[in-house]
Amino acid sequence: GSATDFDEDEWFTTLKKAYEMEQLVMDHGKIMDHYDPDKRIGMIIDEWGTWYDPEPGTNPGFLYQQNTLRDALVCALHFHIFHRHCQRIHMANIAQTVNVLQAMVLTKDEKMIL
Repeated sequence: GSATDFDEDEWFTTLKKAYEMEQLVMDHGKIMDHYDPDKRIGMIIDEWGTWYDPEPGTNPGFLYQQNTLRDALVCALHFHIFHRHCQRIHMANIAQTVNVLQAMVLTKDEKMIL
């Protein structure tokens, strides 16, 4: 759906899907615990974050996406999961930083929003 035009059901669906990260981490952790019970090898979560339909009027290939409070809560939920499993998760990288997907910085010409 849309990054900025969503209803209550989409709000809860997004958070529910974000929470699925917990099960993914636990399932992979169990497998890793079988082969590495001393937790010498860390898990890396790469390119996590939200990804919605392209913004109207933008190039779909550039994946421009405005954040909302919903995305901030997804981020907080993921951080909570990553910290709760820090014995196994050694690194986690948000998908993008500037102008793409769940970006923390958006720019357009001389304008910038954090």
